[in-house]
Amino acid sequence: MSLVKSYRNGTYRVQINTETGSKYFFGDDLSGPDFPDSIDLKITDLCLCGCPFCYEGSNPKGKHANTRIIKEIFSCLPEEPIEVAIGGGDPLDHPKLDEIINFLADRGHIVNMTVSVNDIGRYIPRDDKISGLGISLGSIEPSEIPYIVETHGWKQTVWHAIAGITPLETITELLDRGDRVLVLGYKNMGRGRREVMPDLRPYEIFFKSRIHSGKPGILSFDELGVQQLRLSGTLMQNQWDLIWLGPEFSHSMFIDAVVGKFYPSSTDRKNGISWETQTVLSYFKKNHVKDSDKNRQITGISEI
Repeated sequence: MSLVKSYRNGTYRVQINTETGSKYFFGDDLSGPDFPDSIDLKITDLCLCGCPFCYEGSNPKGKHANTRIIKEIFSCLPEEPIEVAIGGGDPLDHPKLDEIINFLADRGHIVNMTVSVNDIGRYIPRDDKISGLGISLGSIEPSEIPYIVETHGWKQTVWHAIAGITPLETITELLDRGDRVLVLGYKNMGRGRREVMPDLRPYEIFFKSRIHSGKPGILSFDELGVQQLRLSGTLMQNQWDLIWLGPEFSHSMFIDAVVGKFYPSSTDRKNGISWETQTVLSYFKKNHVKDSDKNRQITGISEI
């Protein structure tokens, strides 16, 4: 099976390496996609962890998404290698997780999933239907990093660190041992809402220093992380091209299948549209953010 997937999306072409997670956009105009290149899919609001920084506010009484709704939502999308990141809540608690994974993979989508570090040791689907596994670190200390985790069942394993929450010592240890780390901005929502935000200045200094060192490790950031850590004005263009994931809702979107609504992103819940009133395709086509960068490389987990 080829590790490189490619497809045409409106005014540009996309190429994805499913082993490394690197995504490349080719074309003179990236502003005209016909459909999202990546989708964040929430399938449950149930979670037993109770993390105080959970921006979703998921809890033990949370509800699961109806699989019928998920299938109807995706039925209008082309059967191309669109990246779909399954999350929650805790997706492992959804009783029909395997059915959802099989449905998405059989349509030709690249299926990734995000779980909590607290899930290590639980059953996680480990066949060819899962391309990448994101493991949310939360606030664990370096001594708690599970060195014995067997991750060879997935093409990609990426640790998700939260700016202001995950200790810098933990992030350092993971990067130094060659692991992939995605840094997420702190979402001041749900149980994570605070009058006083975590101090992000030490994180800003650390990551800028790490990047300028020339040996940062396999490191990337989401859009909120780039903004909060003020990275855009301090990097050379070649460094910026490697860590920048692009503006939210330009090539990506968020689907909360639990409530059956579409949103620009998981942090923008103001203008949700019900799947019963509009298809996901028409919603994205009419509202997505225009992105006109040329020949840009998006590397979600690229070594910089």
